Amino acid sequence: MGFKLPENFNLPYASQSITEFWRRWHISLSTWLRDYLYVPLGGNRKGSVRTYINLMLTMLLGGLWHGASWNFVLWGGLHGSYLAVERFFKRGHPNSVTPWTSPITWFKASGTFLLVTLTWIFFRSPSIHTTEAVFRKLFLLDTGGFEWLYQPAMITVPVIIIGGYLVRRFSLRYPYLNIQRSYTPALILIQILFIYFLAPTNASPFIYFQF
Repeated sequence: MGFKLPENFNLPYASQSITEFWRRWHISLSTWLRDYLYVPLGGNRKGSVRTYINLMLTMLLGGLWHGASWNFVLWGGLHGSYLAVERFFKRGHPNSVTPWTSPITWFKASGTFLLVTLTWIFFRSPSIHTTEAVFRKLFLLDTGGFEWLYQPAMITVPVIIIGGYLVRRFSLRYPYLNIQRSYTPALILIQILFIYFLAPTNASPFIYFQF
């Protein structure tokens, strides 16, 4: 029909850095933030300090765009801080990506995944009080009120992510084994069980209505 839909997500949780994550996550949004906020603010053309400030301002505004809440501001500010710190330590090696056969790659990807998922708590929580409660229960091992975090169904999350990635890699390397054909039905079954156990009983409001 003449419509060309661009790729919007490209395995973001396989990223080895926060910078790479934002190249893979919500590509239409991250590209818009770059072209209409970061570049007009000066981008990286006005020295290192100004670059760090521009990164922070871009992500703060990107967070505020999601809703008028301090949680979104904190979420954006944290990502801006991550990007600025990464840029500081990667001077001279801005696009360093190591192969997945290297142990350091798994360390970097795991660290990036941990930072991103912990920061999602700010994005998802309805208030600062809830965010504080979640972190307190996570790190003080207090499960009161959050027993659902430990349901067996939660095991399916790493199974889907890791299993899907490994199947994709092996299918590309060994296409004659038809690994993906046998794995797909099992993956669909796991996803159905995952949705059944963890789906909310009440419909959630559209997130941007909060703005």
